[in-house]
Amino acid sequence: MFRGKMLFGSLILALLLFGAFQAAAQDTLRMLRYGEPAEEILAAGESVQFLFTAEAGDRLILVANAKGGEIDPVLRLYTSEGALVTEDDDGGGKRNARLEGVTAPAAATYTVTVFNAARSGSGAVAVIVNDEEQLIAYHGGGVDSPFSADPGYVGYQLSEPWRTTNLTYVILNVVSGFPDGAIEQVIAESFQAWADSTPLRFTRVGDQNADIVIQFTNIDGSSQVLGQACPPSSPCAGSVEFDVDENWTLYEPQAYDSISLLGVATHEFGHVVGLLHSSDPSALMYPQYSPYNLQPSGDDIAGVQRLYGAGQGGVIGAPTAAPGGEDQGNAVVSTISDSQFAEFWDFDVAAGEYVTITMEALSGGLDPLLVILDANNQVIAYDDDSAGDLNAVVRNIRFPQSGTYTAAATRFEQAQGYTEGQYRLTLDFGFTDPPAGGSAGGAATRTPSPTGGGSVTASRGDLAALPNLAETLNGAFVDSVTPIVQRKTGTVRAGETYAWSVTWCATSAAALERGLRAISVTFAIEGDPVPSSAVTEGRREGDGLACVDYGVALAGWQGSSVLLSATLRLSAPVLDGISIYQAGDYIYEYALMITS
Repeated sequence: MFRGKMLFGSLILALLLFGAFQAAAQDTLRMLRYGEPAEEILAAGESVQFLFTAEAGDRLILVANAKGGEIDPVLRLYTSEGALVTEDDDGGGKRNARLEGVTAPAAATYTVTVFNAARSGSGAVAVIVNDEEQLIAYHGGGVDSPFSADPGYVGYQLSEPWRTTNLTYVILNVVSGFPDGAIEQVIAESFQAWADSTPLRFTRVGDQNADIVIQFTNIDGSSQVLGQACPPSSPCAGSVEFDVDENWTLYEPQAYDSISLLGVATHEFGHVVGLLHSSDPSALMYPQYSPYNLQPSGDDIAGVQRLYGAGQGGVIGAPTAAPGGEDQGNAVVSTISDSQFAEFWDFDVAAGEYVTITMEALSGGLDPLLVILDANNQVIAYDDDSAGDLNAVVRNIRFPQSGTYTAAATRFEQAQGYTEGQYRLTLDFGFTDPPAGGSAGGAATRTPSPTGGGSVTASRGDLAALPNLAETLNGAFVDSVTPIVQRKTGTVRAGETYAWSVTWCATSAAALERGLRAISVTFAIEGDPVPSSAVTEGRREGDGLACVDYGVALAGWQGSSVLLSATLRLSAPVLDGISIYQAGDYIYEYALMITS
C-alpha cells in the first residue's frame, strides 16, 4: 500500500508490503468497507471470513488477489442467513478470484469467505469489495478499464506531467548478489514499459543532475516500504529510492518473501512520470504490491497517455545522435519507416525571425506529419496536410526568442501509422508567400501577414446560432496540458457572421468552478484587445462534462486579411478532473483571408 509522507517539504509516494507480519485469520470477523482492501495470510486449506453491509440494489464487485506464497483463493458470498449466493475460483486471472454482476437482493450484512485451495504452504491474499455504481459515479467516463464492465470506468489518478518527453536518469548504486549489469537491465526494462505506449524517451547518463536519480538506500528494513518516488508535482521530482534491505529478485518472485525489482521499479517509475494511485485492482499503480502485477495494465496506459499522448518512445544508454540524411543546405532528405517513424532536426533562429518549414514526401506513399518543438520540447506548431498531396507545412512561424529549435519529421498517426518513404525537409527563412496553386486543394491563396491590416467587429450575440469558426475552417486546436502557441489558416466571407469561441470543460460542476478561479480568456484582433463587454460567457453540461464557453460574434469583415488571437491564461495549475494543465498562456491564432 502507498502512503504519502513529507520529506523536506516534498511529496513522496511509498510502496509498502502489507501483511508480512499479520496474524492469520482472526477469531473476530472483520468488517469491510467499499473500496478499502484487507489482507490475510492463509495456510493451505485455511479460510477467513469478512462481513460487509450493502444496500438493496447495490451492484457488487468482489476481488481476492493472490499476493505471494502458496495461495489459491476461492471466493464465496453468503447472505446474512448463511445461504450461498455465488462463488468463484480463478475468474480474476491466474490464481485470483473475482465476482461481479452480483446485485444485493436486500439491505443486509453479507459474509465473504476466502478459502486457500493450495495443497501446501501458506500465502497472502488481498480482499476488496466495491459498489460498481459508486465507482462509476466517482471516476466519471472516458476510458475503458478491465476493472468494470462499464467502459466509462477509470481508476487512475494523475499528477502533473514533465514539461519534456526526453528524460535523463542516473543510477547511483546497485545491490550485490546479481550479475554485472543485471539491475541496470531491469531498470531499463521498467522504463521501457512506459515508453512502449507513450512518446517518453529515457536516456541513462552519469550526471547526478539527471531528471531522475535512482539509488538503493536504507529506508525502514525488510518487508515494509519497498520503494518511494517523487512525482513531477513534487519539489523532489524524479527522486527514486529502493530499500536495500529487501529480498530482491529481478523478475517474477519464486519465493514468498522475495520482491520483484521489475514490478516495484516499474511502479515507482509510474509515479515519476506523473501517475498517482489507481483504484483498479488489476492496475500496476494499484496501492498494494503484487507479484502478479509487474507490467502496466490498460488503466495504467490510459492514464499515462492522458499525460503524454500515444506513441512509442524508448530507453537508450547515451544521448541520441543526429538523424541520418543527405544534407542539401537548408534542406535534408531522409526516410521514415516502421523502425524509424520519427526523426528530429535542430535549427537556429534569431528572435522575431519568420521561418517556413515544409515536409514533402518523395517516395513510398509517405503521409508526412510535421511538429515544431522549442528547447524544452514543447510543441509550438504542427501540421499534417496543409501543403497539399498529404504534404505538411508550417508557414511563417514567428519565433519569440533566439535559440535552437527542433523540427520533428514523422508520419500521420506516428507510431500507429503505416506509411513509409523518403521525404525532404526544407527551411525557408523570412516571411514568404506560398506559390500560386500550392495550397491544399490547389487553390491559389496566401497566408495573411500577422499585421494584415484587415479588421472585423466583435460583439456579443447568440453564438450557438452562428457558424463556428473552428468548424467552418476545420481548424480545431490540439488539446495540450502545457502552454502552447498554435496557429491555423483559412478563409472567411466578408458578409458572414461567425462565432469565435474558447471552451473549458471539467468532469464535474465542482471541478469546473475550482478551475475557473485560475482561468481568464481574452481575445484580440490584429493585436488590439476585444473589450470584455463584447465577450459572451455561457455554461452548459452534457456527456458527463461541465463546460463554459467564452466567445464573440464576428461580423463586418474589412480588408484582405486579418489575424485573430485568443489567449487562455492559467494563473496556476488547473485539474479538469482527469489531467492537470500547467500554468501559463495557451494561445490560439487564426490567420484569415477575407473573400467576398
